[in-house]
Amino acid sequence: MTAATPRTANRTPDLRRVGVAVGAMTLAVALLVCRRLAIPWLAVPLVLIWEPMLGSIWGANVQLILFAAFVAAFWRAPDRHDLHPEPRDLERPGAVTPTIGWYAATVASVKATQIHAWLAVAVRSPRAALLGAVPWIVVVAVTLPLVGLALYSDWLAQVARASDAAWPAMGPSLLKYVPSAVFAGITIASLVIAVRLRDPDTGAWLGLLMLVVTPNMHDFTGLFLLPAMLRIRLEFAILAAMLTSTATAEGWWLGIGIVVGGMLAGRRWPAVFEPVPPEPVAVEPLPA
Repeated sequence: MTAATPRTANRTPDLRRVGVAVGAMTLAVALLVCRRLAIPWLAVPLVLIWEPMLGSIWGANVQLILFAAFVAAFWRAPDRHDLHPEPRDLERPGAVTPTIGWYAATVASVKATQIHAWLAVAVRSPRAALLGAVPWIVVVAVTLPLVGLALYSDWLAQVARASDAAWPAMGPSLLKYVPSAVFAGITIASLVIAVRLRDPDTGAWLGLLMLVVTPNMHDFTGLFLLPAMLRIRLEFAILAAMLTSTATAEGWWLGIGIVVGGMLAGRRWPAVFEPVPPEPVAVEPLPA
């Protein structure tokens, strides 16, 4: 057995501290996401052990940050934590600000196939969307001379591999099961739908669209399923959560199918949606 040198022995505690710090940060982000989506503290542990969320926290995956930005863009801080997130009213004049544009641009900053959120903002306020994208354009402009074109070329090459149906690491993406031309058509259709969405469920539908047309699907991609799961009845959502935690392609797509089917059916049969509890009524005290 090779003895550890003083240099490596000193480095190990530093790496552990970094790991603890990163783990704490990702856990904090996950908690913020849960609370923004009106999840009560008693239910938070169940969400944290859901496979997509747990994998994102354990692996400190950047997708959790992107999902947090997505949630911040389309839902406001709730008045009550009762499993009923409160969507932003993006149709109200002045509601779409550059901050929301930046949140939406952040969702697509690492993964361009998640541009749906930014397009939904851009069609409502081009100015807010463009201003929101400026910080990321500045990041590219500043880092390009520092890292060179080679690093960005490697990133583009990885993007190309992610769109290759023969790439083993692509996961159970829809691209694995349908021809590339069909997948491209579905992707274009999803972009058209993204700019035409105009109801309180816009955010939930955008999450589903980005999930279905992702060319490389992994556990953490399933985070975008969560808002729609909170919209449908709890028993359907629990079944979908169980299926998407089986680490099988069949379970994954069955879970997605239940959520998508519930969202579609709920438009015709509202009973498929989780009932919204009534607002508390203030009771006037009886006169003495």
